[in-house]
Amino acid sequence: MDEIKKVSAIILAAGQGTRIGKQKMLLPWGKATILERVIDNVLLSGVAEVVVVLGYQAEEMRGRLEPDLAANPKRSRVKIIMNPAFKEGISSSLICGVEAVGSDSRAAMIVLGDQPQIGPDIMRKIMKSFMNNNKGIAVPSFKGQRGHPVIIDMKFRPEIMTLKGDIGAREVVKFHPDEVLEVEISSQEIIRDIDTWRDYEEMKVASGA
Repeated sequence: MDEIKKVSAIILAAGQGTRIGKQKMLLPWGKATILERVIDNVLLSGVAEVVVVLGYQAEEMRGRLEPDLAANPKRSRVKIIMNPAFKEGISSSLICGVEAVGSDSRAAMIVLGDQPQIGPDIMRKIMKSFMNNNKGIAVPSFKGQRGHPVIIDMKFRPEIMTLKGDIGAREVVKFHPDEVLEVEISSQEIIRDIDTWRDYEEMKVASGA
């Protein structure tokens, strides 16, 4: 677990959710919202810190999150930041997140804000595999299909800072195949996110949320 403390998490939650038609991060998930569940899952994984990147309807989301974060000491490791350039694509949010990560972090775990079904056990498995290997990137895989969260060594920070448009960590993965460790995960949750109302309803039923 001490090694995991060298990993920071970046939760990307700035998107507009155009396919679902509203701010999906604030949709109910059990007694919380989708984004709150993701934050709690990440905290339970044991990371050093959690950086949440907001963009679309950021003030509404901040207003929902901050009172709960302030009232819960267990969430003291959460830092909320704003990406004013969120319309420029996911790369702008990734850059904001990397800029906010502590200088002593060895790596960043890139988490999608619309994957509340990925539990802390899966995240810990990916992080431990990363720490026990000499590769610079760890990517979870389900039956040959890669998913999230992805872990990237901070030695790639300069490269991440040059990304542009609607591309994220996968661009770094693409250009460094020899640095990639695939971690086999027996759960399809790593390849599923919430893009539509059907996705939302199906995942809620499957998870019992």
